[in-house]
Amino acid sequence: MKQELQALYDGQKNIEEVYNSLVPQVNTRSLKRARYVKMRIILPEESTGLNIFLKMLFGLPLPMSIARFILRKAMAKASHPKLHKEELGLDFHDLDQLIKYSRGTTISIDSKDAKIRIKIR
Repeated sequence: MKQELQALYDGQKNIEEVYNSLVPQVNTRSLKRARYVKMRIILPEESTGLNIFLKMLFGLPLPMSIARFILRKAMAKASHPKLHKEELGLDFHDLDQLIKYSRGTTISIDSKDAKIRIKIR
């Protein structure tokens, strides 16, 4: 590092050459857009009929456009939309971008009341 700065000071190298030698190159990867959301909900304390109904309801993957529409409506019906920004630190636009480019993400929620698996493909 000292040699590069000395070469810059002496005029042997320009600023771009020194910068490129000091800062490591980062491989950028394009983000892939999500297309579908697959959900699986199991309620262990409820009847098997309700669990079968939930499996049928969420049996097919949900297109991302419909999932984002439902999210938009849920955020609009919230009693205090600005409260979400204060609590979560992000608004709907930020959340929408996170969901849109979250392909390959799996969310697992295990509790005594329910087991929820959400796969974004």
